[in-house]
Amino acid sequence: MAMLYRFGAQLAVGADGEERVAQWLTGRGYRVSRVDDRDRQRRGVDLLVEPADGGDRVGVEVKTDRRAHATGNLFLETISVDGEGALGWLFRCEADWLVYLVAETGEALWYRPRDLFVAYWSWRQLAEVRSAWVENEGYRSRGLCVPLTIARSVAASIAWVTE
Repeated sequence: MAMLYRFGAQLAVGADGEERVAQWLTGRGYRVSRVDDRDRQRRGVDLLVEPADGGDRVGVEVKTDRRAHATGNLFLETISVDGEGALGWLFRCEADWLVYLVAETGEALWYRPRDLFVAYWSWRQLAEVRSAWVENEGYRSRGLCVPLTIARSVAASIAWVTE
């Protein structure tokens, strides 16, 4: 039987991941603020991050996956709500950086969203990669399951976000 995801529970998982990444960045001297604007969040910006020396502020989207370690896969959401045909975060992210946090281990894969988008088109041709539907309450999401070993190869950086 497929696992059923509940929006409220997933929202809490996401908020926890955002907090972990924010604390990790703050501990390294960055100024971090949470984005409260729902419109901006829908476009894929969760955190605004600025170097302590006053460099350019960047937007960061955090995707927290509590099953990636167990499955060995990263999930790239291509369709958010099947009945509406709503595009998934892979196609909507307007952040400067996307952090894919493997919650169980604290592994944080840092991507330029454009690089992840480009990689998607070649990854979908690989035998190790599969398309999958995710069951949510009242709708389904679709995406690509990419082995972490492959996903790591495109990451601009990999860090360990530990508590």
